[in-house]
Amino acid sequence: MKSGKISWALLFIGILLLLAGIILGKSVVNKGLDVNGAYTLEKVVVSVKNHHDVQNANSLSLEDVKELARHLQTNELTYTCTSGLMSSSVSGNNSNCTVKITGTNYLYPMFNQLRFEYGSFFTRKNETEGGNVAVIEETVAWNLFKTKNAVGKTLQIYDVPFKVVGVFAKDHSIIETLTDSGIPDVFIPEGKILELDGTAKINSFQVRTIDSSTLDHNTALVSEALRRIGKSPSGYYIEDYNLKKALMEQKPRIIVFIMGVLTICIFLIQIKRTLKEAINLIRYNCRADYFSHVIKKHAFILGLSVLKILISIGCIVLTWIGIKTVFYIPPKYIADELINISYYVDLFKSGVKSSISSLGYIAPNTEIVMDTLWAVMNWTFYVSLIFGFMLIYLGFSQIKTTDITISKLILYLGLFVAASMLILAVAAYWLGLPFTMDIKSLMIAWSFLSFASIKMSESVKSE
Repeated sequence: MKSGKISWALLFIGILLLLAGIILGKSVVNKGLDVNGAYTLEKVVVSVKNHHDVQNANSLSLEDVKELARHLQTNELTYTCTSGLMSSSVSGNNSNCTVKITGTNYLYPMFNQLRFEYGSFFTRKNETEGGNVAVIEETVAWNLFKTKNAVGKTLQIYDVPFKVVGVFAKDHSIIETLTDSGIPDVFIPEGKILELDGTAKINSFQVRTIDSSTLDHNTALVSEALRRIGKSPSGYYIEDYNLKKALMEQKPRIIVFIMGVLTICIFLIQIKRTLKEAINLIRYNCRADYFSHVIKKHAFILGLSVLKILISIGCIVLTWIGIKTVFYIPPKYIADELINISYYVDLFKSGVKSSISSLGYIAPNTEIVMDTLWAVMNWTFYVSLIFGFMLIYLGFSQIKTTDITISKLILYLGLFVAASMLILAVAAYWLGLPFTMDIKSLMIAWSFLSFASIKMSESVKSE
């Protein structure tokens, strides 16, 4: 009895992990789209390799940014200008608060999500007219003014009065928790921070991509634009987020694809078994009778066998349509030759060198958030892929030794799937992730579990 409970527990946890890889995986992707603003992940992010830029050779000026926009033939570009100091102090209403001051342009919210409680981001007019305006986090508003609605109030930044035009709040999701530095943010126009802080410099920019293909086209365009303004692309980290999106989106699909392939294998085994039974039936009866007579006498049984095969073929086609996808492999992982060991050795070496060269690198907040999303996705994917399938296999292996009927087993599987969905919905809410339910993927998962249980039942009977 005790071993039976363990078997059911293994099966339930396995189902929960597999569905987590699909559902929470898609939730992480959608969260990535949300936190990157209206332009989502259709952008390229460029940041200065800070520790290699001792003399500010790679830092950008406002003129550099304008030239980049001209060469890239777009106005959909934002940038961040940060102080050389780790933090600064602002004051207001006889109170002080430690903050991180960032200078940017009016397009910043299009590239990064800001949840406004009051007011809005500063406008293009505020920026071009050199207005002393600030957008602050609700923590700053409360610490200085003892109210979150601080719009219209004045605070001192670099001992200069700034008017608050917007107050935003953190979303308290797992991503926000993991990336929170503990220092609240204040945004002001980039011209003001460059004017008031001698240590400030533009160290990153984001540009919306017109071409969202999964080739290196976008990074090549940005690299060429940097060369045209006299900057070496080797002094920057250039990341095409379209590629990151493609890699993230395909991980839940890989899990569904594997389940679909296993389901197809089960149908192929069923077809083979049905064909073998039909052939053996004909062969055995042909020992004492003519072939045509055997076909007539056993027409019903053979007809059922043909029907089973046709249904199985139909299920294979439907399953393949459900899992058919094009997987993305980054071009740098594809050698010119089919087998080229030295190519991959050099690729590994370059990766090690890149890791070493990034020591001390201060990544912009956009990159930190994206790296965190990538880490959460990887953990979800590998735990689901490895432990999910393993626990389901162990659970089915143990249940085979019991005398449970197939109808009862499928009923339990349905209850396990429903319970898993409920748990994942609660988990997504608790983690601050959008709960995403892909009906097609769930149908593939259910088909895999159902036909795997039927196959297990048939193997027990045959034994």
